[in-house]
Amino acid sequence: MTDPKLFLNRELSWLEFNNRVLHEAIDERNPLLERLKFLAIFNTNLDEFYMVRVAGLRRQVAAGIHPVTADGMSPVEQLTAISTRVSEQMRRQRVLLYDTLLPQLANHGIKLVSIDDLTSAEWQTVDEFFEAQVFPVLTPHCRSGPSIPLHLQPVAVAGCTDSRPGEQGRAICQGESAEEPSTLDPVWPRQHVHPTGAGDRREPRRPVPRNGYPGL
Repeated sequence: MTDPKLFLNRELSWLEFNNRVLHEAIDERNPLLERLKFLAIFNTNLDEFYMVRVAGLRRQVAAGIHPVTADGMSPVEQLTAISTRVSEQMRRQRVLLYDTLLPQLANHGIKLVSIDDLTSAEWQTVDEFFEAQVFPVLTPHCRSGPSIPLHLQPVAVAGCTDSRPGEQGRAICQGESAEEPSTLDPVWPRQHVHPTGAGDRREPRRPVPRNGYPGL
């Protein structure tokens, strides 16, 4: 019972579990919005996988610790295999989202748009939403030097840097970042933006991804 061929790698096995979630999103027998939900679950699962399991493997490599699992794989080998498998899954995810789900949603009057696609009235709605509900709850972080602020939760963070000459010609680098609370919706505003700026329910709904806002 010590033959590595008799065992499945824990991390790769988990990726196959998440692959089943992706299959539910691909399955055309499921309703359109349910497929979109399954795709969101797939991405959320993958985020947590990288934050916990992949991070653990990378810490082992950085510390020079190279234990071999029961299936005979070292941390480096696991990271390589994970990267290969996830790259293939993400390719399928992008094709599904942009070539299938988003076009089908658009046929039902739901369009995901960027800031560049907004009319003047829509821009005003989003800008007012940002100023009233987003900007007041941003958490600023300032740093000096090469260190990066530690963010313990999967939150959206906007950053900028400022480099200028210091004493004796040495550069002084300062950075600022603004962290959004995780309670904010990923699209703005929640009540959607309408092409005419009105609230007619018969008009197409056009949510705006928050990472497309130029202020972030």
